[in-house]
Amino acid sequence: MVANKTEVGLAFANAGLNDITDARNILANVTDVDTTVNAALNAYGISVSGYTGELVAHPTRTQAQISAATVLSGDITSSMTLNKNTLYRVSGTTKVKNNAVITIQPGTVIFGAEGEDVLVFTKGSKIMADATADEPVIFTSETALLNPSSADAGQWGGLTILGQAPTNQADPHYEIDESDADYAFGGTVTADNSGILRNLYILNSGETIGTDLEINGLSLCGVGSGTVVENIYVENSSDDCIEIWGGTVDVTNATMKNCQDDSFDLDFGWSGTATNIVVQQTETAHAGFEISSGGAAPMTSGKIVNFTINKVDGSDEGGIYIKDDTTAPTFINGYVTSYGSDAALNAKKVMSADQKAAIAFKDVTLNNSTTTYGGAGATDAQERFEANSASY
Repeated sequence: MVANKTEVGLAFANAGLNDITDARNILANVTDVDTTVNAALNAYGISVSGYTGELVAHPTRTQAQISAATVLSGDITSSMTLNKNTLYRVSGTTKVKNNAVITIQPGTVIFGAEGEDVLVFTKGSKIMADATADEPVIFTSETALLNPSSADAGQWGGLTILGQAPTNQADPHYEIDESDADYAFGGTVTADNSGILRNLYILNSGETIGTDLEINGLSLCGVGSGTVVENIYVENSSDDCIEIWGGTVDVTNATMKNCQDDSFDLDFGWSGTATNIVVQQTETAHAGFEISSGGAAPMTSGKIVNFTINKVDGSDEGGIYIKDDTTAPTFINGYVTSYGSDAALNAKKVMSADQKAAIAFKDVTLNNSTTTYGGAGATDAQERFEANSASY
């Protein structure tokens, strides 16, 4: 195995590839000397442009600038624009409500501090963060702004979008406070539009707010297919990097690194498509992809196309973790690396008949010299994997 294939997976996003054959050929032709994404791309004859999947230089601010930041707090009930020449702080639990639209200019920096500093867009509201590769929108922590070398997980809350698209739950609420009507999500609007998240960096997030309860870097809850989520980089979260609870939203070009729970967590019947996904899973006890359905129907049945997972050895959940027997995603054109007894593909439960009929793989490589399959459903997982039956 070429150890740096996880980095070369970024080639998908770098080249803006939606062409399956080209993406697969890039991975197949990587060698030990292709130590960077750019080298692999150049060797294949593709020039790099646009989203790189790499962290830009972290912005810095002085204490005086931090103290003078414009504060976003409480309930925001009218539309507004955040200007790139102004520094913004999310203070406490900040809800965007009443169908308000928050437009965020390219190059804008927004930060939070330790404590429950979280920005939540409730159902009907919109975030319009249509940034560029040269001027991304950056969410980060006060600590990291003052000293980037002190950046770490859990230094502020995170970003949450609540939409009106279908889930498989009767009355789901975002887990910050399941008794608060503002946190309700889901509905019947398949193409619900919660706005645009393009060229967005979410750093040092995931503040703990209760026992076994941390805020993710990016939470997409019942978000619809009319929402654009593209060119997303999440690093250092004390919970998941990105979690999707139901909905139909598509995610294109996402890089997730150094998150302390799962990197990419899919649940509640999500049925969208995730394309060009790169995971560096450094937390030993958790998974690169964790996929479940919350024990309900319809099953989480999303499609993941062009993906790379590198999972450190934790002898636990593995690279891809199929958490229940009501989950049936499709995996196309991917490369999963795990180590030791940490399985590349782990099915926690023996698969149900419906699950076995629906879960599918195509052109996926599982790389682990010791443990390829794991869990009570290992035999079922191997059978479905070897069928190689998914459609492009």
